[in-house]
Amino acid sequence: MSIARQLGEQRLKSSPRAKSAYDDSASRRIVIELVNQCKFIFPPEPELALGLHEASAEELSELRVLSQGLALDWPRLDAQFSVAGWLVGEFGTMKWMDGICSQDGGSQSRVAEAVDTSRDSHTASSMIGDGA
Repeated sequence: MSIARQLGEQRLKSSPRAKSAYDDSASRRIVIELVNQCKFIFPPEPELALGLHEASAEELSELRVLSQGLALDWPRLDAQFSVAGWLVGEFGTMKWMDGICSQDGGSQSRVAEAVDTSRDSHTASSMIGDGA
């Protein structure tokens, strides 16, 4: 087996992966169901997620799971995110994250609040540590 294939298989075993993902239009939340049966519920609230912050309900509903569950894609919005990145609160590029964190005086409380209020009964650390 090639080194690249071995590394790919290791990544699939150790990274959190989405089994499915959908837009819950009633609550205006993105729901990611992980292969380890945990859920991550994300609010695409204004100015939080790069590329999703101005999306219509129809555009948000066009969500695809890619790369064997490692990534999410909104083709019409040209927006792609890693599942692992979202679980740790990365909602865009470093420049984007610096900008949204500086809006409230430089703290990351806005990002942390959004992540905390959108979680299901499992914490991000349990989702990541589960070996999904």
